[in-house]
Amino acid sequence: MFLFTNSLVSQTLSYDSVLSKIDSLEKNQEYDRALHFINQHLTCFSDHWFELSKEIIYLNKKTGRLADNLEVFNEAHRNGYFYFIHPGMKEYEPYLSMPGFDSISKSDLQLMAEANQVSETKYEIQLPENFQQNKEYPLVLIFHGGGKNIEDAKQHWNEATFDNSFIKVYLQSYRHFDSKTFGWPNNDKRLDNEMAEIFDDLMSAYEIDQSMIFACGISVGASAAIDLSLRNIIPVKGLMAICPAIPRIIIENQSELVTNNKLQVFILSGENDHFLDRQKKMIAVFDDLNLEYKHEIVTDMGHEYPKNESLFINQFIHFMNDIK
Repeated sequence: MFLFTNSLVSQTLSYDSVLSKIDSLEKNQEYDRALHFINQHLTCFSDHWFELSKEIIYLNKKTGRLADNLEVFNEAHRNGYFYFIHPGMKEYEPYLSMPGFDSISKSDLQLMAEANQVSETKYEIQLPENFQQNKEYPLVLIFHGGGKNIEDAKQHWNEATFDNSFIKVYLQSYRHFDSKTFGWPNNDKRLDNEMAEIFDDLMSAYEIDQSMIFACGISVGASAAIDLSLRNIIPVKGLMAICPAIPRIIIENQSELVTNNKLQVFILSGENDHFLDRQKKMIAVFDDLNLEYKHEIVTDMGHEYPKNESLFINQFIHFMNDIK
């Protein structure tokens, strides 16, 4: 067990360097070395204890130390952290017969429920270079993927036109996935209300070109963006959805809830994305709704951001301009 050994190693590496080293060891399947390396540096990065604990949980699985993870879970709970440990999830099947796991699962889900009661949808604004207070700007709302957060989203969507000419707003869901990552609900009154409030705040604070309001997202973030846009909770003109999950209103054939019939959607799919067949079915629904859309399938891409994000963001911008 490596998690709770005291480390005498001084902090000589940055946190990013530590993550890079862990990633390298894991890719080389040097799992014991990765565990030892984390143990050496764990006390140097107390602010990242939770993130490193998830690496340890993964490595314990790889090395057959599942019982050690029960101690990790308990330590996390003592410090107020949770992982979404649900007994019905396949990844937790090996733990079901272990003494104490039932109590661990209940504690974890209780902590998550309490966190969701007080959380809220957050946003971070990035103004364009040479921003002028009284000038109208287009707006783009950006939704992170499932099991991610606003910091992850900020590593993406950094294209020159967005950076120089748009007010970019990175969003983070109120619904916890674990202590530090989040997922997006669909057709959810709480999210509807919080997004409407955020949008009103943006309209009050900035001069926004209301004919140029866009949304972008990946996976379940893209699903939330599609859902909110189709139902006109936010008055979006155009939307870029990378590897989207399918919104409930489409899965459940709730076309009566679609009030934004002028929405234009650029869908980017991975050839190997497990959601691809469902994305094609969603497009058939777009046909029935007479929505403008473009669907591009990227070769050798799975459920992920494309390697050349800027190229496809520019395609999206040109698509929006072409159908003005």
